[in-house]
Amino acid sequence: MRSKSLKNKNYWRGVLAEYWVAFLLWCQFYRIEKIRYKTKVGEIDIIARRGRSIHFIEVKRRNHLSDALVAVGCKSQLRIKRTAEHYCVVAKRESSKLALDMQCDVIAVNKYFWVKHIKNAF
Repeated sequence: MRSKSLKNKNYWRGVLAEYWVAFLLWCQFYRIEKIRYKTKVGEIDIIARRGRSIHFIEVKRRNHLSDALVAVGCKSQLRIKRTAEHYCVVAKRESSKLALDMQCDVIAVNKYFWVKHIKNAF
């Protein structure tokens, strides 16, 4: 079992990775809608728009990029899809301008904060 301090350290590393990825996406002309979007249905790390697409992005930080990419399993994918649907319903109520193309992306971050972006991963 992990100690509380290690869990806490990993949590904050994950939060830092999410904000690092949001900054990198912003540099690539994505418009960041939400960071750490949480509902009763689930949570999505980053919701961003680029052109007519809306991206629901899961950020995984591990020591190696390959470990981070494998960390998004079927259960996580289902949770992200449900939360994305929930967001679209809420956003449609708030605005009539909903993007046409929806994508679920995975961005892996390693211990050196190098990133690998898998677009439309699932």
